[in-house]
Amino acid sequence: HGTGPESPTPIGRGLCGLHNLGNTCYMNSVLQALSHCQPFSAFFHQGLWRAQVNRCNKGPKGELVDAYGKLVAEMWAPDNPRAVKPARLKAAIASASSMFEGFMQHDAQELLRCFLDGLHEDLNRVTEAVPYEEIKDIDKERVDETADRWWQHFERRNDSHVKDLFAGQLFSKVKCKTCGTESRAFDPVLDLSMPLPPNASAPPTVEDCLSLYTAREDLDEYYCRNCKSHQPSTRKIFIFRNPKLLVIHLKRFKQVGTRRSKSAD
Repeated sequence: HGTGPESPTPIGRGLCGLHNLGNTCYMNSVLQALSHCQPFSAFFHQGLWRAQVNRCNKGPKGELVDAYGKLVAEMWAPDNPRAVKPARLKAAIASASSMFEGFMQHDAQELLRCFLDGLHEDLNRVTEAVPYEEIKDIDKERVDETADRWWQHFERRNDSHVKDLFAGQLFSKVKCKTCGTESRAFDPVLDLSMPLPPNASAPPTVEDCLSLYTAREDLDEYYCRNCKSHQPSTRKIFIFRNPKLLVIHLKRFKQVGTRRSKSAD
């Protein structure tokens, strides 16, 4: 086997359970999924992360990636135990975000976003503060040129192994129904939170969810820079830059007033 992060892994390695610390099954499911995501996990169980820790950046100051690196090393050791206790990592996550203090149940997707954000800050190769620059519109600029400018603006402050694998770019186009003025945005994302098709006659596919996610939608109010007021508009989202690893969150619940109901089984 090679030594690079893409090298094959011996069968059986990494097959290690995680002890439940109260009601932390939401966390354990996320950690197991990441542990068996080869391009991401190999970076840790091969020790490549140690040379990229940023202890001067905002955020966990390296504590989160230290705890995760130790956990992955235990899980992927040749003589790994049947199960390990992720107590140190749980404490590091709670330190990074008070939302996850204690041992109550939480949402797995919220944990994943918080965790990847924290790891990104701990591994950010950008070690010095970059002055903020407003992204200005350029008349008659091609879509791909504008997208590249937004992406370069993002990368000047964000450059990590997490970004390399999980970051993609959305193209959002909003059109004012009153005057026809279009506003464009090219935002980076680490995951897609997609709705499930309502009243589907057959089990929906990922393609079905993606079509619904990118469908044109009506907005009651959106600030139009030309009208200088909020106007009814339409919005359409495109996936402009694909990540190497696409994380999809299926929105199985919907909020109706003060009640939360299940969208699908």
